[in-house]
Amino acid sequence: MSKKATDGLLVTKLSEALGWSRDRVSRMTSPGSNPGIQDVITLCEASGISITYVLTGKREDPVYDGVISEMSKLTQAELKSLQNHLSAAPLVSEPGEEPGNS
Repeated sequence: MSKKATDGLLVTKLSEALGWSRDRVSRMTSPGSNPGIQDVITLCEASGISITYVLTGKREDPVYDGVISEMSKLTQAELKSLQNHLSAAPLVSEPGEEPGNS
């Protein structure tokens, strides 16, 4: 499914959940739009997004903010290495071996 199709599906689901028209939601979520604060709060609540994150760009979880802060200091090579590590298959214990014991 294309990004445009996915975005359209999300707008449709959000508009149905709020009882708003697709056009209203689409306009409010478009770049450069300037919705009222009550509409922003309603959109955040309906989509499970923190209003703090929308207004400040910071998550409410300080651990998450710390991880993002540290990750922003990584070089491109370090980020690529981290990405490779995270996408690798998980380690599997041998039968009879207890997890965490090497």
